[in-house]
Amino acid sequence: MDVGKKKRGSWLQKLNPVRLLRRYKAAREVMVNVGIDFGTSSTKVLLRDLYAQKAYLYAHDHGIDEFGPFCWPSTIRVKDGRLYFGAAAEKNGQGEALRSFKVCLGCECGLFKDRPCASDRCTADGQRGRFRFGNRTPDSIVLGAQEIIILYLANLLAKMTSDLEGVPPLDGECRLTYNMAAPLDMIEKPILEEAFGRALYCAERLKGQVRQGISIQDAKALAEKELARCPKLPNEAERSTFIIPETHAAMVGYVISGKAQPGLYALIDVGAGTTDIAVFRYGVMSGKRQVAYYSAGTAVVAADDIDREILRLALKNLRLQGNAEELRATVRRAKHSFGADGLTIERSRLGAQEVVAATSGVVDGIFRHYRVTWYTGFQKEHRATRWSEMAVLLTGGGNELPFVQSRLAADPGKDMGGIVLNPRPVRIELPTDLTVVGFQASDDLPQYASLLTVAHGLSFHVAFNPKYFLPYEVEPIPEQRRIVQRDDPWER
Repeated sequence: MDVGKKKRGSWLQKLNPVRLLRRYKAAREVMVNVGIDFGTSSTKVLLRDLYAQKAYLYAHDHGIDEFGPFCWPSTIRVKDGRLYFGAAAEKNGQGEALRSFKVCLGCECGLFKDRPCASDRCTADGQRGRFRFGNRTPDSIVLGAQEIIILYLANLLAKMTSDLEGVPPLDGECRLTYNMAAPLDMIEKPILEEAFGRALYCAERLKGQVRQGISIQDAKALAEKELARCPKLPNEAERSTFIIPETHAAMVGYVISGKAQPGLYALIDVGAGTTDIAVFRYGVMSGKRQVAYYSAGTAVVAADDIDREILRLALKNLRLQGNAEELRATVRRAKHSFGADGLTIERSRLGAQEVVAATSGVVDGIFRHYRVTWYTGFQKEHRATRWSEMAVLLTGGGNELPFVQSRLAADPGKDMGGIVLNPRPVRIELPTDLTVVGFQASDDLPQYASLLTVAHGLSFHVAFNPKYFLPYEVEPIPEQRRIVQRDDPWER
């Protein structure tokens, strides 16, 4: 792949996977990597026995049909001064619920000052990314987004350890490593990369101490104490927790599956809080897989914004009543029932055309982000012969909506200098040998493929990831090295 100057993303890329496995086999240790797709609305976990190369999908018996058995709600609730996490937070309708707190970490880091936040409560004492629980009294508690993420992840890891005790791959002595996803362009924002890294690192250390119903005072004290012990994230050689770019994790799962063909790709992950897009070229050199990212970007426009517009429509046409946060959660769950006859919210129906019209501004915003990201990458080569065909990988819950899929099927290069793309959707499939653990769900796995793609990619240890080059490491191909045809619209 001739894409200019290249560098390795991490020293971990230099590890020899075969040597790594031999070392743990000699020590008679089972090495298990835990992939955590921490999402804005739900979190998915997939474990992998690295020596046996077996994957295990963690399922939950939470009884909340809207989330499905493989999704743990990314929700925290405070009731009577105590914290409840995940399904317990969703099932208990009293107290104060907090959702979409993942994107608030960017607010706490001071990065999204000009963007509206997905959470209506993302400000306390004039500071964004902080949440006040209880009325403004001496007894009220303020938690930062990073503290909330630490507590949520610590509780989830404790639950996983308890649920899977004695169950493969955790049925014996084993060494655990953890990968968690974060936006790819965070690499260009070190403060956010450090914040995500410290959150996962501290959560792993606290996983035995954050239980359901813990008092909010005790929880805050634990998070503050652990953050004080870790003023700076230890280097990669000294920890077992790693942050992997979300789109890279999805790409890894696709490439390692063996179905990927060399060529140009656009990966579009429409989640609840953000849309992450990466344009990359995949190839094989000397028998080794390599990926070069031309461009990548994260936009705070996604399924939460679609929910907001549907809620506005429902409040106007259906005259719904109730707490705004709970109504938004109702819409979030209901929108996935959208079909040709519309969708149903609390036994009332909104027409399909009404919903498409109400959400068109948001969907157009997602497509504009796609066009800008694509064009940013294309500018690095301006070679129509290498950009005439592109495979499109759609992941994330937002891409399950048919009106989002149809919009993203359009050509992002249209009206841009005459270049004509032939974007073709590529279906991402889960491995057939995936074992479900924790709860024997009867659901059909293929229907969850787009939701579980990132978790699947995260389950591979970073040492097994294809060598990759980040967008700022790929330089434009020099003028004299262009290979163009006479009818190339970009020829000068």
